[in-house]
This record gives sequence, structure tokens and C-alpha cells, in this order.
Amino acid sequence: MRGTLLALDRMGTNKGGSGGVVINISSIMGVKANPFGPVYSATKHAIIGLVRSLGHDFHFKISGVKVQALCPSLVKTELLANSMKKAFSPEVVQALSKFTSGLKDLTAETVANSLVKLLEEGRNGACLVVEAEKEPYYVEAPISS
Repeated sequence: MRGTLLALDRMGTNKGGSGGVVINISSIMGVKANPFGPVYSATKHAIIGLVRSLGHDFHFKISGVKVQALCPSLVKTELLANSMKKAFSPEVVQALSKFTSGLKDLTAETVANSLVKLLEEGRNGACLVVEAEKEPYYVEAPISS
């Protein structure tokens, strides 16, 4: 979040910048509930809220900066396996391991291609979800006027 605010401060046309695009990395757990990692899920929901708020036309008209989010599902990595063991209770690790064993692998290449898609066609405030073996899709939420 701090990085997004710093980027707006440096990139904003109202601050002498040229405008541009800021893409935040959230997670599918920022748009769905996650009983295995409630704090992780809450932080990802916060990113979505920030993107939707700063991605409003009000802010774009001031700064010339689009704000978007990429929301990949689980990418199985060694980092994930190690962090699960350190961060969660044995019960959560067991349940999460069972849950993730049935998931299709989402590759870094798929996430990268989706990032390009978001850059090329995503509107301001867009949140693009990326899941294995599915076409990336945008999630919408009501925006107050």
C-alpha cells in the first residue's frame, strides 16, 4: 500500500510526473474468504479496497495514474511450503495441504501473461483474477458515485 501511495506521489501529473499505471499484486484470497489464512486474506482484501478506491475516476482525473490489481490463485512454490510450516498451526498446515493437493498448478508464465493482459486492456480500478486452466477474469464490485 505504501508503494502505491509513493508511486502516486512520484508519477502523478499533479505532482510533476507523467501519469502511468500502478499494478498491485493481491490474490484470489482478496476476493474470496480464506479460512486457512484469515490475516493473509484480510491483507489481500485491503489491497483490493485500495485499488478500487484509488482506481476511481476522481483520482485518475487528478493524477493521471491508473491503479489496478492482479489476483493470482495459489502458485505452488518452495517458499509456500516452507512458509506454511512456519506460519500456521499443524492443524492448519494439514488442512491447507489437503486443500492445495487438489489444485491445478498455476505457473509463473501464466501469471506473467495475465499481467500483460491487465496492462494492455485493464481499466482503471480493474482487478484481474488468474487461476490455473481458466481464462483470466475481472471481478467487479459496486462503486459508489
